[in-house]
Order: sequence, then C-alpha cells, then structure tokens
Amino acid sequence: FQSANTYISIYTIFLTGSNALRFRSPFSFNDPYDCYIAMSNNNKSESIYKSMMKDMKVCSLTTTPDNMLMWSHYASSHRGFVLEYDLEKLKNISSLRMVRFSNMEAFSYVEYSDEIIARNMLKEGERKVVQAIFHKPLCWQYENEVRSVVYGAVGNELFMDIELFDDSITAVILGSHFSSNCKDYPLEILNSWAEQGKLYYMQLCSDKYKLEKKP
Repeated sequence: FQSANTYISIYTIFLTGSNALRFRSPFSFNDPYDCYIAMSNNNKSESIYKSMMKDMKVCSLTTTPDNMLMWSHYASSHRGFVLEYDLEKLKNISSLRMVRFSNMEAFSYVEYSDEIIARNMLKEGERKVVQAIFHKPLCWQYENEVRSVVYGAVGNELFMDIELFDDSITAVILGSHFSSNCKDYPLEILNSWAEQGKLYYMQLCSDKYKLEKKP
C-alpha cells in the first residue's frame, strides 16, 4: 500500500455526485475461476461454486494506480479516472455504513497461485471455505487486488452499492488521455477537486515506459 490508500476506477461519482462502492455478484466476473471454490470429498476435489456464491457480493480494488494494464483494462484505455481511497477508512465497517450487514469481510489482499486449494467443509466451516474468494490464478497478479465480501446479500441483483462518507476519497487521478474525454464530465466538479488539492493526472515519462502521478 502507498500511504494506506487504495484505488478504484469508477464513473458514477462524476455523473451523480454519489460516493459509493459497488459490490458485484461473482457470476458477473470475467474470470471463470474467480471465487472458484473446490471442496475435498474422498480425496477428490469437487466444485461448489454456484451453491456458495449465490448470496455473496464482492468489491474489488487495486493498490497500484500507476499500472498501465489496469488503466487500459478498467479506465477506458487511459481516458477515464481513478479514485484514491483511504484504505483504513474502508476497513472501518461503520464508515461503510454496513450496520445492517453483519457478515462482511473487510478489505484483504488477494493471494495468487495456479494451484486450486481444496477446502474441507466439515473441518474448516463455511466461512473458511469461502476464503477461496481471496485466491485467484497467477495470471491476475498484476492487478495487486484487495477485495471485500458481503455474505448473505439479499436479492438476486448482480450488484449492490454501499454509500461512503465524503472524506473517504483522498485523490482523483485523471488518465493520461483524459483530455480527449473530458467533455463528458462537469467542469465544476473537476474544479472542486482541484480546489481541495485532490486532483491529479497520470503523465507519460519521456525516458521510460512509466506513468507518473502529477498534481
């Protein structure tokens, strides 16, 4: 982590003024192995993915705002922006206004490997088994992900939004190609972030393939 901050690409805050984190159903993820749960049974591994995932919602963030692949994949090919959050405030359940959700795992690092870890349901218990959602294939390691999970989410919707307090955002970082897309964003909101000293952009370095965060 950098100064206990974490980052997420999000669009709705500019359009609606809403400061919220989106928790999504694992069934909407682009990785078929994401949240894959294998249960050991008679020395064999069996997938229990669907039965365990139906009532869960996951919020995924990254700790590396200067990763070019992340900008390309999740921020409209560098034309979008990233919000920087104070991770310690995100870990604080009360700051997430999550009183009605007692079954919530605070943000934790995702572990990466190419080995599927089979869980023993009887010995480890349901919550331990579900820790498989913090384990992903090695090919995703570049994302440097932290994630949070809500258990027992009511309803069949593919996502749920959880409103945050305004001071949870510590910076707004514009992509290196944001200027080609800035007409889609209200100028007064950008000016507001600049006046608070929270507006930055990603500049291309001239001597190496690298992004640098600049005020």
